[in-house]
Amino acid sequence: SLPWGVVAALLNDHLAQERGLSVQAATGLVAAFGAGAAVGSVGGAVLGSGAYARRAALLPVLMGATAAAAAVALRLLLTGGVLAAAAAEGGATVGPAAAGLAAVGGALAAVNGANIRAVLLNVTPPEARGALVGCFNAMNNVGRGLGPFILNVYTASTGVSRGDAIAQSLALWGVCGVMLMAAGLTVEADERRLQEHLLRRAVDEAPEAAAPSSAQSSRVQR
Repeated sequence: SLPWGVVAALLNDHLAQERGLSVQAATGLVAAFGAGAAVGSVGGAVLGSGAYARRAALLPVLMGATAAAAAVALRLLLTGGVLAAAAAEGGATVGPAAAGLAAVGGALAAVNGANIRAVLLNVTPPEARGALVGCFNAMNNVGRGLGPFILNVYTASTGVSRGDAIAQSLALWGVCGVMLMAAGLTVEADERRLQEHLLRRAVDEAPEAAAPSSAQSSRVQR
């Protein structure tokens, strides 16, 4: 979630102040990212459902691949020369290449958020799911809030430009992607263990639930 906080808080200002784009062009580029994220949230949920229906391990692989691809798309946007070309033409508008990279980056980045809770809930016992969701939401919000602060501390302490620091922060999505794809190696076994645990618990509780019913039935017959 750190790159999400960085993009949301700093990208617009960076594009307008340091990359030669007008405020309108910078805002439009960030809007393209947001529109892509909206499409990616819906489309990612549909793709995730289809992947999970085929095989549970495919879902974290899909999430990891799209997270890593989002980092590549946005890094190309920031370092690939499309912004320099727009600035050279006055910066009043951005071309379709820049807008397309922003939209694709947003769409790919949003696939993870549309599916991660389902993956976590499917490997967590019912009694622990509330705590899991609360912890996940807390860490997600902390990451988004700390992202800009950490980046500012990093640039101040190392002398790295803000643009380079933003581009470097996207590598965290790559790390996230690798970890998610690694989770695909174990998620099916984790789900199977949870189902076996729930089945054993149901079997253990069944006689206890049946005993009062039997006694009550006996009393009614008498």
